[in-house]
Amino acid sequence: FGSVAKWRRAIACGLVVILVALLGYNTLARNLDYRDGRRMWTDVLAKRPNNSRAHLNLGNDYYRTNEYEIALRHYREFARLKPRFATPFLYAAHCSWHLGRIDEAFDFYKQAAEVEAAEFSSLFSMRIEYATRLLSVGRPKEAVAVCDAIMLQRPTDPKVVRQVQRLRQKAWSQWP
Repeated sequence: FGSVAKWRRAIACGLVVILVALLGYNTLARNLDYRDGRRMWTDVLAKRPNNSRAHLNLGNDYYRTNEYEIALRHYREFARLKPRFATPFLYAAHCSWHLGRIDEAFDFYKQAAEVEAAEFSSLFSMRIEYATRLLSVGRPKEAVAVCDAIMLQRPTDPKVVRQVQRLRQKAWSQWP
C-alpha cells in the first residue's frame, strides 16, 4: 500500500516538473518573439488582425525607419478600426507627404482636422499643421479657411491665437 502512494507522488512530481519545463519553454519562446517591437506587434496582428494598437505601433515603427508605404497601410487600418481618432489620419498625412503624394496628404490632414474639431474642440495642433502645410505649397485660400474654422471655436490659449494670426498674415501675403 505504501509503495502505491510513493508511485503516485513520484508521478505527480514528474508531471509537475514536465509542466514547469513546458511553461518555461513557452515563456522563453514568447520572449524571443518580443525581442523587438516590430516582431512583437507583427505577432500580435497574426493572432488578432483587428488590433488597432498593433497597427498604430507597427505604423510608428515603419515610419521611424522611413518605410512610409508600409507605415501608411498600418495607419489606414488603424483609422478604419478607430475612425474617431485623429492621430492615424495625421500620421498617414505625414507618410503621404514624405512619399510626395501631396493631395493625398491633404486629404488625410482634412480628415484629421475634422475628427479633431468634432472630438476635441479645444485642441488645434493638427489643424494648425494642416494650414501650415497648405501654405508651404502655395494654397493660401484653403489655409485661411482652416484658420477661420479654428477661430470660430474661440480658442482660449493665447499661443494658439498667435499661431493662427501669424498663419493668416502669411496666407494673405501669398494671396494672388
